[in-house]
Amino acid sequence: MGPLPSPAAPAPDFGAVVTTKGKFCTSLEQIGVAQRLRNIKGFDLLSYLMETHVKLRYSSHPRNAWRWLGATALAAASMAAWAHGDVTPQAVDTTGLPKLGDQWRSENPYRANDTAIKIGTSAYNQNCARCHGIEAISGGIAPDLRKLDNDCAALKDAGRKAACAKENDDFFLNTVRHGRTRNGAVYMPPFEGTMNQEAIWSIKAYLETRRDKPM
Repeated sequence: MGPLPSPAAPAPDFGAVVTTKGKFCTSLEQIGVAQRLRNIKGFDLLSYLMETHVKLRYSSHPRNAWRWLGATALAAASMAAWAHGDVTPQAVDTTGLPKLGDQWRSENPYRANDTAIKIGTSAYNQNCARCHGIEAISGGIAPDLRKLDNDCAALKDAGRKAACAKENDDFFLNTVRHGRTRNGAVYMPPFEGTMNQEAIWSIKAYLETRRDKPM
């Protein structure tokens, strides 16, 4: 059997990811190069590996096919492992925003605030984009935060829509403050203690400019 078909358009060279001097990589360390490419908009590592030979060729020996599939699965698994929890929260400079005090708000006080949106954009890129994607466009592993308020956008009654948005604000705040764990695994680290509430709400203000469905 000949080599797998190459894509129509040029794609990043994953030869260094899957093979090293013609040999199959077997460690996440060797596949670590792929981490730099996960945020390319529209780039799908698994699809790319499935569609290109990346210096690998099938032969008459089934063992080679299994090795190729194993390398593909390993690369995909490594990307999934990087996508959650492996983030060190970064402090955010909130100079220019009105101080909110020590009492945590339950609703975004910076909605449509241009300064908050600017600060929130930077804060999102520092702290959130690695998992949730550049411009909040998720690659499919972490939740797509553009859709956070979709249920509210569909409501016709203004009062119900406002109540829904407030409920989502509270959910967002608590998730960012306390993080997410499941079965002892950290899927999202807690940001309280590193970020103040001004920083957290500025990120929400930014995300509201990226909504999938306008309010």
